[in-house]
Amino acid sequence: MSVFFQVISNSRLNWFGMSFGIMFHQNRCLSASSILPRPQDRTLDRTAITPITGIKRIVPMHTLSPSMARNTSQEPSILVPCRDGAGYAVRLVLVMMCVVVACSLFFVGIQTAHAKAKKAVKATTTAHHGLETAQGEEATEDLASFLAQAAKDNNQLKAEFFRVKSALEKIPQAKWSLPDPKFSFGYFIESVETRVGPQLMRFGLSQTFPWIGKILGRIDVATNDARAAQARFEAVRLSVFYALKKAWYEYAYLDQATRILQENLDLLRFLESVARSGYAAGTVPHADVLSLQVEIGKLEERLTALRDFKKPALAAINAALSRPVGTSLSAAPDIPVMHLRLDEDKLLAQQRKSNPRLIVYDHIAAKEAAGKRLARQDYYPDLTLGVETIVTGDARLFNRVSSDGTISAPSAPPPDSGKNAWIVSASINIPLWFGRIEATAREAEYKRLAALRNRDGLADTLGADLKMAMYNYRDAMRKIELYRETLIPKAMQSFRAALSGYQTGLTGFAALVDAQRTLLEFQLSLTRAVADQAEQLSQVELLVGQDVASGVDGSLMAYSTSSSVPSIKGK
Repeated sequence: MSVFFQVISNSRLNWFGMSFGIMFHQNRCLSASSILPRPQDRTLDRTAITPITGIKRIVPMHTLSPSMARNTSQEPSILVPCRDGAGYAVRLVLVMMCVVVACSLFFVGIQTAHAKAKKAVKATTTAHHGLETAQGEEATEDLASFLAQAAKDNNQLKAEFFRVKSALEKIPQAKWSLPDPKFSFGYFIESVETRVGPQLMRFGLSQTFPWIGKILGRIDVATNDARAAQARFEAVRLSVFYALKKAWYEYAYLDQATRILQENLDLLRFLESVARSGYAAGTVPHADVLSLQVEIGKLEERLTALRDFKKPALAAINAALSRPVGTSLSAAPDIPVMHLRLDEDKLLAQQRKSNPRLIVYDHIAAKEAAGKRLARQDYYPDLTLGVETIVTGDARLFNRVSSDGTISAPSAPPPDSGKNAWIVSASINIPLWFGRIEATAREAEYKRLAALRNRDGLADTLGADLKMAMYNYRDAMRKIELYRETLIPKAMQSFRAALSGYQTGLTGFAALVDAQRTLLEFQLSLTRAVADQAEQLSQVELLVGQDVASGVDGSLMAYSTSSSVPSIKGK
């Protein structure tokens, strides 16, 4: 084994090739003096090989005349093989051991980083847990079953889930982000003469190993990108659930409102028939009949509008479930009346920790921080290992010319004639362009700061939205208590008193119709307040980023049944 430095000169092509490496040839090597011409002999013909030790020229046998060939004498050989020894083999083994250890450390570091990323992979691949948990459940048409079905069938959620899976595939790409091996081939236009023969062509194979910190940095960037995709999936899931809940509560309100209007419409139609009978008997004035007919027309118009409005509300439910928009519900929806168990301050603190839209920016900032560390890894060089062989032809035989002009016959070819040379090489790149590296690091830092500022701005906006949602929720709960405990009972008493007065002849149709109209508005307002509190609580869950603890106190159907108008038919 010897380190060599080779210069190939070609006067016709006027170029110089330089290489540095380690050449092995069956424990023999070529000395530099056997290859490099002396400066004073570089003007000789390109077919000649320059002598080194006292021999002026060596020329091919076919260039000598017969007279010159007869006057030959033995001269010492100018290409002397290096002495064999076990030291060269030991050095080769040490070099190979170092290469093996370096590669082992390289891949151990990659596996360690990949093990850390597995936690994110495991957590993210189960992010679509609704797809699995919803399967096999009994198909019932309540809100809980619809939420499970939306998690399984909603196309928007499916699209976001595939984006998560796509982001996960970046992790193995970062783990095995080695450049492709390079195969090189070179052909000597004019062969280089050596002791063992002319060098004809060369083949080489090399592999570049990036600095271990670059691989780890890419894994870190890909992992945080996958976590950000998972947080976006959670944000979309909450948005889909909120849209489904809102549409469900709105449809339930419309269903109950149409029932209430239908009951009041039936009541007015009955009173209108009684008034027409009284008008025919001359006991009821015509103005009372007309007043009842006007009220009936107004209720019919409101009832028609509410029934028509149920179609887009049902379409919104079906859209969240990714099923045909015309699919109907088999059962009437209901709305629970829920009481929050957490105060506003705790909800605001929980929002900053669990809202997935904020978590997205946390992971983006972590990704850019990892990108900054990755950019700084460009200060460290990459290692390229390679192996190359030089195809060597059979050794050519030369006559020898002594200093006095006598020519000797060529000696026998060396025993290793035509043996190929092997080169093991190692190289590193030199990171000189520090300005580019620092600019890349600053770019990542600015992106990280932008993500943090976006997070703070979004947190302020979400906090304001949460306060408004909490106000609307409290306002709806106050209205529920007011209508349920105070206004509707009093309106019910007023209607019954007016009805009793009408039956005894103490009051007319106007007082009865006015009492009925007031009771109807209170009933619709209670129904609206129950739907509003449920919708606002759903928005609170959307803004907080998770389900909030709440207790159930009744439902819309129970409240509506207790406040229904009394039946007077047959009286």
